[in-house]
Amino acid sequence: MKKCKIVLHILMISAISMFSLVTITQAETVVLAVDADYRPNEIDPPENGLRGFDVEVVEAAFERVGIKAEMKFLPWSRGKSMTKLGKFTGLFTCAYRPEREQYFLFSDKISQATAGFWMRRQFDGLVPESMQDVRGLKTGGILENSTLKSVQDVNPDTLRFRTIKLAVQNLIKGVFDYFYQIKETTGYTIKLMGVSGELKFSPIKEKLYVVCFSKKWPGIEGLMARFNRGLAAVKADGTYDAIHDKYR
Repeated sequence: MKKCKIVLHILMISAISMFSLVTITQAETVVLAVDADYRPNEIDPPENGLRGFDVEVVEAAFERVGIKAEMKFLPWSRGKSMTKLGKFTGLFTCAYRPEREQYFLFSDKISQATAGFWMRRQFDGLVPESMQDVRGLKTGGILENSTLKSVQDVNPDTLRFRTIKLAVQNLIKGVFDYFYQIKETTGYTIKLMGVSGELKFSPIKEKLYVVCFSKKWPGIEGLMARFNRGLAAVKADGTYDAIHDKYR
């Protein structure tokens, strides 16, 4: 009988230890929904070893505070819906919107999107400082892209292209003079095209990107606070800039 009690006691201790180990492991691992099609913030599959600067920054920030980040690349709408339900710890690349407050907490800034006009480097025409400046001028944009509507609002005759690459090729040829698009996205494309030296950029507005953390994930307030500490550390020691430099 005494031996049975000893064995039972040992089994109970083992079970408690295993439970504690699982709990710790879960607490130190987060699973994030990642937009599967938003280069260069996220790149799936990787290109030339590059996985996206937001992916690398978020991983580095969590690593600094002892947390492993697992990335699940999904279409944006599906990832957002599942994160709302608490199926994922958070999602990115995400932007603050008032209607999202009921579902998410918003981290410190992980990156930004700078919208503006790309021009030929030797072009000596007006350098726009606002959307109104290009009214009546030769502008271009990308089909089914939110930036296209912005420039069409002031210039309905804006030329439309299927891809950034096609738009850049026609811009360099002089078919039009002002290409309204995101600096980070287009900058990555023109780097791959090998024509970065042929273009210049004039910024118009900036949108900040964050990690949207699910309010339904247990202990999310503390987890986000740790992430923000890790993010501040990678920004302070140059890791953040080193990651972004690879994509420019």
